[in-house]
Amino acid sequence: MYDDPKSEEAKSEQPAPAPEEEKKVVAKKRKASGAKKKVASGGNSKTKAKKAKTAKAKGGRSRLDPEAKVTKTGKENPYRKGSEVWERVETVLKSSGQTVKTIQGKAGVKPTTLATMKRMGLIKIEA
Repeated sequence: MYDDPKSEEAKSEQPAPAPEEEKKVVAKKRKASGAKKKVASGGNSKTKAKKAKTAKAKGGRSRLDPEAKVTKTGKENPYRKGSEVWERVETVLKSSGQTVKTIQGKAGVKPTTLATMKRMGLIKIEA
């Protein structure tokens, strides 16, 4: 019921187990419980993620018809003026009336820019 202060002192006076003995005790407990040893991966999880990323299709192709005409709807550019995104959107808005293929061929226009702008209602793509 009550903690005996003498027993506390006796416990603290015992020397700590040596690191080798401690490892053996932990290994025995792990073996008894069936748990596996945790090992620092050294980047294996990162390499697996990289492999998964490279498995995706390459080439930046668009699902939009390359011959479709792009027209602006009249909405303003919602991005901060001077940012890279703002520049891309302005390039597309200035190219209103041209085809998807010619707009995507311009410097700085990413393949997803047109799809994002269409989703936001900044442009219409007419086949």
